[in-house]
Amino acid sequence: MEKTGNMKINTNRRMVAGGLMTAVLLACMPALGVRPAAWNHTSEADFAQGKTEATVVTSQGELTLGREMTVVVKADDAPAVVSAVVGDGKGVFVAAGDKNIVYRLEKDKLVELARPPGTIVTCLVRSGKDLLAGTGGKGAGVYRIDPAGKVAKIWTDPKVLYVWALENGPDGTLYAATGNEGKVFAIDKAGKASVLWEAGELAKNVLCLARAEGGLLYAGTDTEGLVVEIDLARKAGRIVLDATEKEIAALAVRPGGGVYAATADLAKVASDGATPPSTERAGRPATASASKPAKPAPKADAPAAEKKDAPTTQPAGGDASGGRPSAPAGKPAPAKPAGEVGAPAAAPAAAVRLPTTRPAAEPQSATASRSAAPAAPKPVPTRPGMVIVRQGPPAGGAPAPQPQGAQPPAQQAGNAVYLIDKDGLVHTVFRRPVAILSMIRLDGRLIVGTGNAGAVYTIDPDAEEIVQLADTEAKAVTALAAGADGRIILGTSNRGSLAHLGTGVAAKGTFTSTALDAAQIARWGTVQLTAHMEGGAKLTLATRSGNVAKVDDKTWSSWSNEQAVNGDFLAVTSPPGRFLQYRLTFQSAGGKAPIVRQLQVIYQTANLPPEVSGVMVMPSARGADQSLKDIGPKVYRHVMIRAGDGNQDQLAFDIECRRLDQQAWVKIAKKLAEPRYIWDTRTVGDGVYELRITANDSPNNPPGQALEAVRLSEPVVVDNSAPTVGDLAAKLDGNKASLRGTANEAVSRITAIHYSVDGNDEWTAVLPADGICDSQKESFSFQTEDLEKGTHVITVRVTDLYENTGYTTVTVTR
Repeated sequence: MEKTGNMKINTNRRMVAGGLMTAVLLACMPALGVRPAAWNHTSEADFAQGKTEATVVTSQGELTLGREMTVVVKADDAPAVVSAVVGDGKGVFVAAGDKNIVYRLEKDKLVELARPPGTIVTCLVRSGKDLLAGTGGKGAGVYRIDPAGKVAKIWTDPKVLYVWALENGPDGTLYAATGNEGKVFAIDKAGKASVLWEAGELAKNVLCLARAEGGLLYAGTDTEGLVVEIDLARKAGRIVLDATEKEIAALAVRPGGGVYAATADLAKVASDGATPPSTERAGRPATASASKPAKPAPKADAPAAEKKDAPTTQPAGGDASGGRPSAPAGKPAPAKPAGEVGAPAAAPAAAVRLPTTRPAAEPQSATASRSAAPAAPKPVPTRPGMVIVRQGPPAGGAPAPQPQGAQPPAQQAGNAVYLIDKDGLVHTVFRRPVAILSMIRLDGRLIVGTGNAGAVYTIDPDAEEIVQLADTEAKAVTALAAGADGRIILGTSNRGSLAHLGTGVAAKGTFTSTALDAAQIARWGTVQLTAHMEGGAKLTLATRSGNVAKVDDKTWSSWSNEQAVNGDFLAVTSPPGRFLQYRLTFQSAGGKAPIVRQLQVIYQTANLPPEVSGVMVMPSARGADQSLKDIGPKVYRHVMIRAGDGNQDQLAFDIECRRLDQQAWVKIAKKLAEPRYIWDTRTVGDGVYELRITANDSPNNPPGQALEAVRLSEPVVVDNSAPTVGDLAAKLDGNKASLRGTANEAVSRITAIHYSVDGNDEWTAVLPADGICDSQKESFSFQTEDLEKGTHVITVRVTDLYENTGYTTVTVTR
């Protein structure tokens, strides 16, 4: 009781201190701005930095409860690498990717079932009542394990170092993907094997397999990132995808035709697996169902040979200056303005095999995905998101030539799940900067396990929706399987564990935003949410505030009381401050969860002064009519102002000018609504001027509360007078005329001297005596071509920097 009492006293002290601070802040706050500001959270990116606990954010920018996740076997009781999982009505079995052990799950404990020959177990599939295991290292091969754990060899080959994947075929045939010679074998009931397809120089390892309708087997490779379609009857293969990523780690057949291919290129993985979320809320296909982020009780798809449904609809896959501040040097500048495994087997095989040590010729280790540098992007021959398949080479055991298969469109960094549809077109359905290490297909959706973030995603290609189902404490989710009861079984690595994702949504969860920064002390307004709730589901909101970015700092206020979200504007009761954080608490009912689609927080800071960060003045011969050519005397000055306001207030601009040798300012424009102006300099005399720009926020603030900022331009030359020619003299020199004179300019400088004889439109350039036009006074001399007998008029033309032109003529007679 005494301890409880002390806690109360400490809490009260904190509340008193917080109240005092609030009072001080309120007293010190200048007048609030008239226009409130708002944080709008509507996209995946908006919610990405927040903390989710039993909640998920969809690629559609929706927040809702995730699936129930139960860790069945924790890291201390699991192998470091879980390379494969089989889950069905006969039990759950786990393969160790760091040793040669197969476990059976018994009462939430892993019990050793068998130790097949080899160094590691790379894959597991069900075959009747038995398990078939592929192994790697010394003794690598395919082994049968009966329910009692007795191990029998099915097939080995001294040249095969690893069996990466197994796939059941018709009539007891078994297909094996191997390394490090990149071969796919067909193994009959007697254990006799024949090469079905080999990669030759294109790959060291065939990593994954998936059997489809029509006697087809798909294989994925490392090195070049190829997907190969193998005709089982003809024993011939063709390349249907040459990915820009270097490794195809998992395959899943799409009923009705086509295959999904997942890549795991280490070079395209962020160090922490951080996902750059979508910043766009662009809606969803009109034919798609509503958002299904946590659909309960999915059932594993029927074997490919039994599927009769048609393919689902596919997604369309001069003087120029920044100016200078007019405030004294050293004055601080204002703050910147805000301004799915489809084979006839009874259970799916794991997609990725993860030994911890391998020879150099093999793919890299489990959690580091097998990859090399990314290939250069290939051109897109059709509309965006699709490419046409070219016929690949038949294999039949011979080394294949360089691939000529379909290539996905050029993409940004990250790994992808591609759909190669039945017509050979390639669609990207998922891309994140993670390695995609495992993939199964359930109830029309893809479930993918990733590294290095250890997250599980569900992908609905038809609804163009991606949802993160779970974020594990491990570095990688390396094995996935569909449990007999509809749960998803997942195995992890680098902190190996075994977990279940339930069929229903979690009972309760929270989403806590990151600290939202108003940049100044702010008074909080209201929160409005766009949310969907049914069946008794509940959603509440709480907030807290502070003046330091670290949200757990003791100076932050306590969480406010929970407010029920009911469609009204909810008042933020937290004290004023610079930072605000909100927390949403979700509660499901009857399997229904609240869905938040939009959240807006309204706040108001003190009125901040505008900022004028630049003034550019450009000479031009064009005035307001910008269709005219910029030819002729440059009598206009185009003034462009770079300005902003921390409150996002609308600004008004005044412009004044003065000669540098004078003190008085003359206003030439006032209350401009746009940060630009065209100044006709013919309204002032020649000389050097400067402009003073004043920006004020009066359009959005009451009289007496508007603030302003001032900036001076760099010197602006006004020169509208033509240069002159002085001391022009001419004399005959045989059949030619020799002329001499001086070009004079009062404000800018001479830029060109020309002459013409007898009004001819051809003007001949003349260089000044020193060879360069670079000053206000230039002496020149020149001699004409031969003149015919008679009187001739010679015209000298001089031009200054602002295209003002002066002419002088002289007459000579021959």
